[in-house]
Parts: sequence; structure tokens; C-alpha cells
Amino acid sequence: MADFRKLALEFVLSDDTDRQAIIAKESASAIQSAPRPSNPVARWVESIRPWMPSANEDIMEDGEDGESRGDVIARSKALSFLAGTLDNLDPTFLKPDQVSLLVAFFGSMFKVDHKAGILAAARALHRTASMKSFQPQKGNDIISSICSLGDDFKNQVAETRVAVYELLDHLITTAEVANDLQYQHGAISGFITDLLQLCRNERDPKCLMIWFKILKSLLADYSPAQEVVDEIFSIFSAYFPISLRTSQHPSGITADDLKTALRDCFSAHHRVASKAVPYLVGRLDQGDSVTVNVKVDILKTLTACLSRYEHVQQGIAPFTEKIWSSLKYEVRNGEIEDTINATLEVIRTIAKRLTGDELRTFALSVQRDCLEDLANPIYTAASGKLLISVHSAKPSAFALMIAPSVTHVKENLRHTKSPEHTKNLLILLNSLLELRQALIGNGTKLTPEDAEGFKATEPMLAPLYKQAYLPSFQSAMEKGAQKEDVAIGQQAIKGMGLMVCQRAAQSGLSMRPMLPEATLSEICDDLAGVLLKTPEQHAADELRVNLVDEAVLALQKATMTYQPALKKLIEDSFRVCDPYLASLERASTSDSIWTLEQLIPKLAYISCSELPSQEDKFENYVLLLRVLLNNLQSMLDVGAPPQVWSVIASGIQMTMRYYRDALHVSIPRSTAPNFDDKRFHPDTWVNYVATRFAELPRVDGEVPVAADDAMDIDSHAKSANNTSDEVHGDFILVSLFVVRQLYRRATRIVSYADDTEISLELSDDFASKDYDVRTLEDRYLHLIGSMATYVIREMNELEQTALLLNEEVVTLFRGDDEYLPSVSAQQHPWASSQLRDAMLRTFSPQAYKIRNPPQFPISGLSQGRAIVLSLGVIQPLHPLAIQRLVERGTAHQILVAGLLSRDHSASPRSRHIVSAILTIIANKHPIDKLSEIVTLAEKQMSFVIGDGTLSSQAEKETAFVKFEASRPPGINPDMARANLAKPVYAITAGVLRRYTGNSFKQVLLAIHQGPANRAIGHVLARNFEVIFAPYQSLAKDYFGVVKPLWLQRAYFELVKPMLNMAWPAGSNSPDDMLKAANYSVAVLAAVKHIPFAIYEDDTEDLIRLTLCVVRYLPSGGDVQAGLGILEEVARESPDRIKPFLKSTIEACMSILTRGGGQSSDDSPWMLVGYMPFDHSDVAQAQCRCLVVRLLGLLPPQFEHRHLLDTAAQVRRMLSRASGDAVREVRKAALLARAAWADVN
Repeated sequence: MADFRKLALEFVLSDDTDRQAIIAKESASAIQSAPRPSNPVARWVESIRPWMPSANEDIMEDGEDGESRGDVIARSKALSFLAGTLDNLDPTFLKPDQVSLLVAFFGSMFKVDHKAGILAAARALHRTASMKSFQPQKGNDIISSICSLGDDFKNQVAETRVAVYELLDHLITTAEVANDLQYQHGAISGFITDLLQLCRNERDPKCLMIWFKILKSLLADYSPAQEVVDEIFSIFSAYFPISLRTSQHPSGITADDLKTALRDCFSAHHRVASKAVPYLVGRLDQGDSVTVNVKVDILKTLTACLSRYEHVQQGIAPFTEKIWSSLKYEVRNGEIEDTINATLEVIRTIAKRLTGDELRTFALSVQRDCLEDLANPIYTAASGKLLISVHSAKPSAFALMIAPSVTHVKENLRHTKSPEHTKNLLILLNSLLELRQALIGNGTKLTPEDAEGFKATEPMLAPLYKQAYLPSFQSAMEKGAQKEDVAIGQQAIKGMGLMVCQRAAQSGLSMRPMLPEATLSEICDDLAGVLLKTPEQHAADELRVNLVDEAVLALQKATMTYQPALKKLIEDSFRVCDPYLASLERASTSDSIWTLEQLIPKLAYISCSELPSQEDKFENYVLLLRVLLNNLQSMLDVGAPPQVWSVIASGIQMTMRYYRDALHVSIPRSTAPNFDDKRFHPDTWVNYVATRFAELPRVDGEVPVAADDAMDIDSHAKSANNTSDEVHGDFILVSLFVVRQLYRRATRIVSYADDTEISLELSDDFASKDYDVRTLEDRYLHLIGSMATYVIREMNELEQTALLLNEEVVTLFRGDDEYLPSVSAQQHPWASSQLRDAMLRTFSPQAYKIRNPPQFPISGLSQGRAIVLSLGVIQPLHPLAIQRLVERGTAHQILVAGLLSRDHSASPRSRHIVSAILTIIANKHPIDKLSEIVTLAEKQMSFVIGDGTLSSQAEKETAFVKFEASRPPGINPDMARANLAKPVYAITAGVLRRYTGNSFKQVLLAIHQGPANRAIGHVLARNFEVIFAPYQSLAKDYFGVVKPLWLQRAYFELVKPMLNMAWPAGSNSPDDMLKAANYSVAVLAAVKHIPFAIYEDDTEDLIRLTLCVVRYLPSGGDVQAGLGILEEVARESPDRIKPFLKSTIEACMSILTRGGGQSSDDSPWMLVGYMPFDHSDVAQAQCRCLVVRLLGLLPPQFEHRHLLDTAAQVRRMLSRASGDAVREVRKAALLARAAWADVN
């Protein structure tokens, strides 16, 4: 049998709360497991007797074991032992008589033991009141016991009071207890009066939160007499307005929490309205003595009351006139936006709650005061806000007030006092139309009564276009219109768009326009005229730009409602191309290009920035794509300049982007892959789109498949259910269909290598030999490549692999095309074969020899200009799609041929794109585990960092020397060898971002040794930054695989060892100086792309390194990298630069005084051609700008006594820099001069 006295003693003696909790659990378990006849509950309560006060509290007696019975702390712990045991006791265990005994025992603590018993008693009673056997009538006994504390309650600590409040809250909000309290006390509610007397002086925030909740319950859930209600109101109203001395109490309670809790008291029940509303309005009428924050609090409290009082006739209607009389001036004469908005919300709430005659009476009061003010320009805007607040409350309020409001607006528009007056009247009219659109349109269903009320006002609204809007619109469109006329015209344009959007009133859902079709067409023609009337003049005129922007917004909303207007607008916009297409002599297209550049982005926004409300969500999207593709085809057919192609292509991509964003807002895409989607099939998706969206043209010359031969469209596709998978899938396929056509139009199949092979080259559209024209053509190719990237990026990996997009990297959407040779070449080996068979041959990595590497599978014909199209496909592929490229061997071919630079073209631009492709493959697939590729990279780098010769065995395996010797004359052999490192660097850039093992260690070691090469070390050092430069193609949006700490690892494995090599090895010989300079260049080239936190520990060495580079190298890219690092250090940790401050300032001034970008010191170690030639002096200008910015950072970071020695000289240098030829340098110099002006 458990010894409860022993447990109680251990609990009292312990100061460990965890141990006390364990003891309480043991005690509860012992009670529940003991036999009932042993009366464990009585023995448990009796166990704390040694610590309870005797009959004579003032006499301290020694009890058993030397414990003092008068010890307050020990007694508190003993009572806590009982409370803790109850917390762990099964709520169904105790019998009713035992619960009653506990209630009596703990209730007595409130009378006899104010020092130690209150907290434990409150906790114990809280738990006891939750017991199953608790009798509701005992709640009154507990409350009576608590009230017996009297004035001693406020002397309890906050923690104790919180426990008491929580007990009261539990009792008062328990339904059974509440019913018993009301039965015992009736309307007199004597217990409430006692509680109010007990707690009236509470100040602790945590206690107040519970006290306010209790007061709210007393008002809302009980039925006290009015006298008691008044007393309750006097208690909580005394706290209004409430605030905290600090922004937040230690308990986490904020001032807003207290305001909300107190607000709940005011709005608890309409029985308190007779006190609350006059009180709040009276506080508001105190005028300037009320601060803005208090005024807003009052208004929000008033709104809460009006929103929550259930009985409108008792809680709201008697006070509406008084509220309106007081609040209208807050808007009429108000200046503070927060106060005005809060006031309007109160008025809106009144109108929302009132009905019938009461609403009509209130509306008449508002109209009587506001409509007359519309004639006064001073009060027009404020009166409009008041009117709108009532109109917007609900449909019945709008229908009741719209007629007189519109009538007065039209009347005042005939006699306006000023342009601002006219503008404010139109703003009010537009707001009314916006409200009507929100109340009738947007899927809102009207009741028959509301529909009848709206319908009665339609004849009065219909003439607004010509009566109110058209005169102002015409004035704004006149040549020479003033700024005020244009501002008014903007509001007129907005109103005209809103007129088109108005729906006819009918019961239920309204879809029919309010205006006749002729009027709708006339309004849309007027709005379209703003765009189409000399758009080049609008672009040059800021006032006209404002009108055009407003017209675009209006047309966007109008065409969503009136679909025929969009088709006409698009057709009219592209009529600018007709004169050029119809002319036999091709005139200049500069005007057409300028017009299209202005119109197409606006058309894309109008058509696709929002999904149509009708069932077919693709109607507008396909309509604009059709027109754009038709015009692009026409321009290509007649040989228009490439600028026109680019403008239309960018418009197509803009259309896709607008539609995609609108789609994701309206119908978010499901993240779960749809394995049953039959639309994504490589053999049928094209025919699916061509059949489903037959209006899309075919600009690539491909003959559409007959409908009988087309894929069987799934029933879900035909029905257009507009589910997430359905709509997003169709968007992707339609957009990819467009991209496919543009790719196919740009390419053609060609035979080469003496008619033994077939590949792709650019089509006849790209036949120009002029360099400038070819540059513009390449811009167009880049645009359609980026368009492919954008569309393919929208696919998940299941969709990409299902469509075999990995193949399109090579075939460029011509994989199914057959090669049809001329009659003379019928014996061609690839005659009547599909292109994919010729260009995507299965490749075994083990079968190739470096001497005879595979052919680069991506076409390099047309000087490699088409490779950018392959980049557009491969850049957004998921790693799984890249894996498919590897499994077929195509990736091996690309990597091997790309590493060896054995593609068709060696143009710098194509080589740059090939490097980007290598980086993408190396990042999205673990090629460091492909031993053949790693071995080739090792051998290639070994050859690069060598002396250009190989052993006979190595040459026999690789033929590096033979191949380099066969390059065209005029190419420096050393530079050719250095260029072989670029693809290795490109692959390394991809590998390091996902690298985890050590299989690439030898390649990294060779890269580390590169700058030591005397002949080409400086080239390898500058190219070293390729590894660390940021790559957009590896960003998260393009599914790149980037380890969070890759930069840290790369820095410590590659850069930090180089930092130790950046100092001459014990001598200043030319070779040592050259080697140190190369490593310095490599380190700076890498570190400029690395965050400061990574290289922070090496900051001092990097500063020394930068100062050496500035001293020994001319102003160029190397010095620029070092200065960028110095600027970063000065921003992030200026103390690091403090020991080098004087040297840093001298180095900066030396750069500003250099001429021709040359160093002032002779550098005998520097090789001929060591510094790349800066044709445009851009690097020098960037160095000057960095220097000036760096100097400007110093005065705020350092004490001026450290800068005094050089201040005068720096000021002179900055004065000279203020006249620099480069604007950015001048701008930085002005800021730096201001910083140095205070150094004295």
C-alpha cells in the first residue's frame, strides 16, 4: 500500500520540477490502483496535514521529522502535491462525494490561507471542476469562495491571479455551471456583482486577457439585469482606450491583443448597445484631444459592435442617425487616411445591417447630406467616398441609391467648376460602375428582388457613355490637349471600359451585356483608336503614354466581356504590315517595326493576362498566336528584314508568358504527375494539337495529317473540363507546337560529306552574307531558342521524357522527317530515312578511340549558328531527361567531340554555346562516374599544361599534336592548346556543383598546375573563372543540381592552394615572377565570384595580392577583379583593410593617374601579349569606377585621423574624376567627394 505521507514529504523537499511531476504521477497511480475500501483519497488528502496551519497560526510548532508546520513555502508545495496529483488523476475516478469534499477543502484555502494556498487551490479546483462527477451547483460555491478573498486578491502575484481567472473562465463558460448560476441568481446575478468588485482593479495584461473574456461571456451567455449590465460596462469601459508601455509583454501579449479582447466586450451583445454606442460616439466627438490611433481604435470598436449585435432594432437602428451625424465630418473634413478608411467601414457596416424602411431612412440621410456636396469642388471627393461606402454595402443598398447618385453626377458634370472637379465626379461615377460590376458580374447571383431593383436603373445608366464619358474622352484625344484634359481623359477611358463590362440584371447568374452590341462595338473602337492612332507619337509623348496605358487596362477588361472586340483589335493592329506585304518594291520597314514593337506587348497583355470567363480558356491565346504566326510567316516568305522576325517572335514569347502567369493564378497546377495523360506521346502530340486547335497555322510547310489519321482525342480533351492537368497540359502542348514550327521553319535537312551523311543547317530564310544582317538573324534564333527553354521548363520530368525531348536536342523537331534526295542522288545511303536514324546513332563509349573520335551529333553547319537552338532545348531538361541522353550514347558523343573541339564549326560563338551545353550535361548527370570522359579530360589537360609535345605512345593514342598542327594557318599553336582547356573548364564547372567523390581529382590537379605553364599559364589563369562564374542555366528554375556547400569545397580544393603559389618562390627571377603573377590572376578571377564569408580567413593575403596586382599589372580585367574584392572587403569587414589603408589609397590613386592603361613600373617578366588588348577601354573605365567607389567607402568606415595624410591628394583626384568621360565614374566621384569633404 502506497505511503502518501512519504510521497508528500519527498515532493515538498524536492526543488526539481521534473522530479515533482514524477511524484505526482506516482501518487495518482497509487490512488487509482489502491482498493476502494482502503479509502486512498482520504489518506492522500491527510498526507499533507503536517504542513497545514494549526488552530493558532501565530505559534510555530515542530512537527514530525523536524518540519515546521508554519512554513509557508513548504505548505505551498504540499498543496501543489495535491494539485499535481489531481492533474494526473483519471477524471472519471472520483465519486461525487469525494469531489464535493475536495471542493470544500480547496475552497477553504481562499478563506484561511491567502499566503500559500491560493495558486494550488485554484489549479486543483480547475481540475476538480473538469471531473465527470463534478456537480454544477458546486460552481457557485467555488465562486463564493474566490470572492471571499476580497481586497486580498489584488495582493496575490500575477501568476496566482492568472490561475484564479482561468478557474473562473472555466466555470462561467461551462454550460451546466452557467445554467445553474442563472437558476440560483436569476436576473439579479449577485455573483457577477461580487466578481466585479473582486477584479475591478486588474492591471496585468495576461490577467486582463482572461478577465475580458469572462466579461464577454457574462454579457453574451447570461441574462443579467440592466443595472448589472451597466456595472459590467463601467468596469471594462474604464480600460478604453487600452495600451501597453512596451510593444510586447513578457508573456507575448501585445497591445493589439488587448485591444481586440476589449473590443469583444463592447460588441459582446446588443444589451450593452445603449451604453457602448453613445460612449464610443461621445469619445469620438471630443475632437482634437483624441489622437489618430485612439480614433482608429474607437472606429474599429464601433464597427465590431455594429457587425456583431444580433438584434438590429435594439442594437443598431436607434443609433444610426447619431453615428452618421458624428462620423460624416471625419470624412468630409478628414485628412488622415487611416481615420477616413475606418470611418467609411463603420458607415458601410450600418448600411449592410439595416433593411427595409430603416435602410431607406439611412440612405436618405446620406443622400441629403452628400449629393448636395457634389456641386462643391472642395467636398466632391469626400462626398463620393461616403456615397460609395453605402452603395457597396449590399445589392439592395446599391439599387436603392444608384439612381439619385448618378442623376446628381450627370447634372454636376454639365456645370463643373474646375478640371479637378470634373475628374472627381468621373472617379465617383467609375466607382459606382465598378461596384455594379462586382455586385452583378464575377459569378454573383442576384435574388429576384435585387434583380428587379437593378433592372429598373439600367435605362438611366445606358446613356452614360455619350452623356458623361465621350465629351471628356474627345477633349483628351485632341491635339494639344493639356495635362488636366489628359488626366480627365484617363478617367473617361476607365469609365468607358467599365461600361462595356456591365451585365444586364437578371435573377441568378447574369452573362448578358447591359448595353446593345452597337454601343459596345463603338466604345471598343474608341478605346482601340487610342492604341492605333500614331503609336509612335504616343511613345514620345508622356501625356499620351498615360492615355495609352489606361486604354490598355480598359481594353483588357472590356475584351474579356465582349469577345468580338479583341478579334477586331488584333486584326486592325497588324494592318500596319499590309502596305509592306502588298508592295512590289520592298520599302523601309522601320516605321512598321516601331509600331509593332509598341503594339504587340499591349496586345499580349490585353489578350492573355487574364483567362476568359467562357468555357474555352484558350480562345484568346490561340487567336493571338494565330495572327502572330501568320504575320511571321508572311514576313519570312517575302524576305522581310530580321528585325521584324525578332519583334514578332518576342511577341509570341510575351504572349506565352502572360498566359502562363494568368493560368497559374486562376488554375494552379497540380504537383502530382499524371501517368495516364495520353496527350504526351511522341507520335501523336502534334496531331492532337493540330486537331484540337485547328485554327493554328503551319508556318513550317508541314502538311497536316488528315483528321481520320490523327490521334484519337480523349473524351476529356474534347469536353474541355478545364481541370488543372487538362488546361496546363494543353498550354504546354500548344506552346511547344508553336516552338516546333519555328524551329522547323529555321532549319532544313542537308546532305554533306560527299553525299554520305545528312544533317541540319539553317533554312533559306538565313541566306544573307551581310555580317550585320546575320547578327540580326542570330538574335532571332536566340529568341526562338529562349522560347523553347521557357516552354520546356514548364514540363515535369514525366512529360519531358514522354515526349522524348532529349532527342530534339539533336534533331530540332525534325526527327520524323525523311531525307528525299534529288533524282541524281537516289543511291544516297540515307535516302527515305528519318533524320533521327542518321543523327542519333547508338554509340558505345568503349568503342571509340581518341585518335578517331565520334562526330559531334549536334549540327555545326551554317558556321554553327543553329547550335543555339539545341541549347534552347537542353537547358531546361530535367536530370532524368539528360539521363536518357546518356543512355543512348548521345551525351557521350557530345562530351567527347565537345572536349576535343571536333565539331563542324570552330567559330567563337558556337564554341561558347558548346561549352554551355557541356556544363549542363556535366551538372545534370554524374559524368565524374563515366570513366571514359574522366580519362579523356585528364589526358587533354595533361597535354594542355605540358610543353606541347607528347611521347610517341601518347601521340599514338591521342593524336593531339597532329590535330593541333592541322589547324588553319595564323592560329598560334600555344593559344590553340590553351583553348583545349576551355571545354574541360566548362565540364568542371558543372561537375563541381554536384561533386561528392574524388574521381575528378586528377583533372582538378591538372587545372591547379595550369597557371604554372610559362607559355599559356596566363591564359589558363584568366579562363579559370569559367569554373566559378554564375550560370543561369544551372539555376533551380532550370533544374540544375547544385550542392549548398559546393563553393566552399571548390575554394578549399582549388583556389586556396593557388593562393600559396601566388608569391615568388624565394626569388624575384622573371620565371618566378611570371608564375606568381599567373596564380595571382587565377585566384582573383575565381574569388570575385565567391562570397566574402567563404574567403574571409584569407582576406589579408588577398588584400596583399590585390595590391601587388595593381602595382605590377596594367589596368584591365585582372586589376578590376582585385578592386572588386577590395570593395567587398571594405563593405563587409573594414577592420581587415585597416592595416593596409595607406597602401590601398596609394594604389587607388595610381590607377587614376595612369595613362593608356599601362603600369608605371617596368615588368621584364611579362611576356609579349600577356595582357589582352582592350579595344574599347571598358576595363580601364571599370577600374576607375571601382577605385572611386572604394575611396568613397573609406571615410564612413575609418576614423578621420587615419585619412588626414592623404585627404588633400584624394580630394584632388576625385575632383579630376568628376570630369571623367564615363558617366558612372562621374556619379561615383560626386558621392565620394561628399564623403571626403568632412575629413579634416
